[in-house]
Amino acid sequence: MVLDLALPLALYMGFETIILIGVDFSWGQDNWHFYSDEQDPAMIDAMQKLPGHDMRSARRVFESRLPIPRMFACMGEARRVVESMGRSILNATAGGNLDVIPRTDYESLFTRAASR
Repeated sequence: MVLDLALPLALYMGFETIILIGVDFSWGQDNWHFYSDEQDPAMIDAMQKLPGHDMRSARRVFESRLPIPRMFACMGEARRVVESMGRSILNATAGGNLDVIPRTDYESLFTRAASR
């Protein structure tokens, strides 16, 4: 996951507020990515292992490999660590399932910057 690198890097670089954009944690819904599932190497791998190359079945195989509850727990722990350092982490993703990180409105990020 990209956050495995990006979050520690943001902390190392000294950012006081870390804003997540596009981190929706919504596996299993119709639109997983901004690109087609047919372009995802992991999905292609899962699909090729199934008779008939059925995308819906490939999604079930792919989902079964994801440690989703652990990923949510890790994000909650990441929030705790960030906040214990006197910093903050916010989720500006529209929609999605990542509710262990406090949300902020995506559009408000730009109105705040424009008013400075």
